[in-house]
Amino acid sequence: MPRIASLLLLLLLSLGLTACSSRRGGGGGGSDDDDSAPDDDDDLWPLDDDDAADDDDAAVDDDAADDDDAADDDDVVDPQGDSDGDGLDNAFEAQIGTDPNDADSDGDGFDDGFEVLAYFRPLDGDDTPFEGGWPRGPLPSDSEWSSLSSSSGWNPGQFSSNWSLVDQHGDTVELKDFYGQVVMIDIGAEWCGPCRMAAETLQAEFEDRVDEGFVVLQLLLDGFTPGDNNPSVSRWVSDFGLELPVFDDGGMATTTHYVDGSGSFGIPLFAVIGRDHSIEVWNAQGFPGPWSNVDSLLNASPPNVDWPLPSNASSLRSQLGFGSSEWNGYRDAL
Repeated sequence: MPRIASLLLLLLLSLGLTACSSRRGGGGGGSDDDDSAPDDDDDLWPLDDDDAADDDDAAVDDDAADDDDAADDDDVVDPQGDSDGDGLDNAFEAQIGTDPNDADSDGDGFDDGFEVLAYFRPLDGDDTPFEGGWPRGPLPSDSEWSSLSSSSGWNPGQFSSNWSLVDQHGDTVELKDFYGQVVMIDIGAEWCGPCRMAAETLQAEFEDRVDEGFVVLQLLLDGFTPGDNNPSVSRWVSDFGLELPVFDDGGMATTTHYVDGSGSFGIPLFAVIGRDHSIEVWNAQGFPGPWSNVDSLLNASPPNVDWPLPSNASSLRSQLGFGSSEWNGYRDAL
């Protein structure tokens, strides 16, 4: 009998260890053509189809069913409660993987509720709301983006490859941050008369369209001397009262993708990216710019993106001070 009892004890211990291991399981990683492999946390948001819990297997239900887990202080006690005061109920936080006991799960200075509603990843400390309040919509998951960008390039009609530059506030901005919007890329220089003429009305043109999902990304090549490669972004922003993303591209690291190989091009120079992130206008030169193309592209519907939102999204936006715009309402709450 003692031998049988010992064998039963060993069997029970073995089963216990297997259950603990299975509860630790993590998700797979992914990558796209434009970026290094994402952190494990990145794949948790938005939820991929195989990561999303079925209604019958919601994480909060699994915890509630386990009497031992329910006794743990860190477990969700009230699924409809908001333990950390970030505006998201505990059940929703369990669904998306954020910490229901920490209002700022990724430690980036923005509460989870704010980031979810503004379409920034609450589990990625590097994906934070822009200081300038640049418009943002729901973005695909890393695995979805990898699929979308598998044939990306720089030619008209292609899904656009990605680039990144630092804006006037010191934030690193990527082209793919504006997926789902119509994007005008405006390339100019401080010495350029037609560029300055275009800048006089640029803010008004932007504001007329931003609520429809539109952004202008302005790249400056030179200061007041042709070829000096030394623009002053702060001076340009101040001169024209611009509240849209402006970048120093004096080295032409990004501009080179929008000009032909002849080595000569006119400015202002424009490119336009459609809502599906395809390059619709490329190497368009001269004032006033391809505004008719922009307006035509704005008539298209944004792509469908699976971005989970809480049931109280509308009231929470109002409570947090968001504006009415779906695309940049968070700007009013910064």
